[in-house]
Amino acid sequence: MQTRHTEQDTWETRKTTPPQVGGTSHIERHNLTIRTFMKRFTRLAMGFSKKLDNLKAAVSLQVAYYNFCWRLREKGKSGKLTPTPAEQAGLTDHTWSIEELYDMVMEHEEYKKVMANAARLARRLGLN
Repeated sequence: MQTRHTEQDTWETRKTTPPQVGGTSHIERHNLTIRTFMKRFTRLAMGFSKKLDNLKAAVSLQVAYYNFCWRLREKGKSGKLTPTPAEQAGLTDHTWSIEELYDMVMEHEEYKKVMANAARLARRLGLN
C-alpha cells in the first residue's frame, strides 16, 4: 500500500520553511486595470486582435503608458496624486507625457531597424 505525501511532509523532509504565499489582490487589481483600459480583454468584445503581433503591441503600449504616464490617486486622500510606478522604481525622475512615450518607442524601433540591417550586412559579409 502506497502512502500519499502532502506538501507539508515534503517541506518537513527538506528541513526548510515553505515559501510565504501572499494574497492575490495585487494581481487581481492589475488584471482589472488591464481589462478596464483594454477592451480586447473583456468578454464578448469587438476590439479583438486578429494577429498576435497587434495584441503584443497594444499590451506593450498600455503597460508602458500605465507605468510611465499614468498617475494614481493616493488611498484615502481624494485628489492627491502619487508618482508613476516608473518614478517609484527609480527608472525616471518625472511623469512622461504621451509625446515622450511616443519618442522613446520610435527611438527603440529605429534602433531595432539599424541592428537588423547591421546583422543582415554581417551575414552577407560572412562575419557571423
